Amino acid sequence: MQSSEYPISLSEVVTKYQELTKEEINPTKPERLCRIRLRNRLEKLYPNEFLFVVPNKRDGTFIALNNIDHYVRFAIKKAQQDKEVNFFS
Repeated sequence: MQSSEYPISLSEVVTKYQELTKEEINPTKPERLCRIRLRNRLEKLYPNEFLFVVPNKRDGTFIALNNIDHYVRFAIKKAQQDKEVNFFS
């Protein structure tokens, strides 16, 4: 996975993690446990690097970089692009 301008669903991260590690979900290890284990591992390996957000239970958990500068730079870039598009419209 590459750097993202937006928070990423933890479910997407688990799926990619399983692809990379060739790990499959089996009945004794449901996806929920995989998400918990992966989140714990990320928090342990990269303390204070990620922010885990649950907007609501239906949408699940999202991961974002714990770096406001990253998101501010993206917002500025997007605003500049939108301004250019509107200028030429």
